[in-house]
Amino acid sequence: MHPYKYHLSSEDASRRASRTPTSSPAAGPRPLFPSKPGRRAEYARLFAATIVARSEWLPADERSLLRALYEHGQRISEVAAVWGRPPSSLRSKVRSILRRMRSEEFAFVALHLQEFSPTMRAVADACILRGMSIVAAAAELKLTQHQVRRHRDLVLTLFQESLAAARRGARAS
Repeated sequence: MHPYKYHLSSEDASRRASRTPTSSPAAGPRPLFPSKPGRRAEYARLFAATIVARSEWLPADERSLLRALYEHGQRISEVAAVWGRPPSSLRSKVRSILRRMRSEEFAFVALHLQEFSPTMRAVADACILRGMSIVAAAAELKLTQHQVRRHRDLVLTLFQESLAAARRGARAS
């Protein structure tokens, strides 16, 4: 299970429960989460703190959305009413933002952004941290799509090289 997947749909839960052995038929399936009191709440707090910390690198509107949900504990329906958007639209946006934030590329760029040249920094911020397409980034940065693609590919190559170096270092020790 992915470390950030902290809930299951009812379909996943029933499928998982049917595969889980029980100690006796009357006992029912084992719980999906650890039985220690507070363990699930502790995980949810850690998850929320991680999301709020990583939101530092997001655009202001995405950061305020995530902070409303994870730092202030508002419900998606409450935030949707304030923003004037359907809750399903915001849920989809939140999933998209979280998917982008969980990526290793996002973490790499956030850590190394200041080491990049000014143009590469702007492209990495637009394409990887803010999740813009090459076309949108090119229009905003007033660069050609080819330039944006080249700089983005260079950032991703640096990321791949850092992964390879980390693997080599792990094998050497």
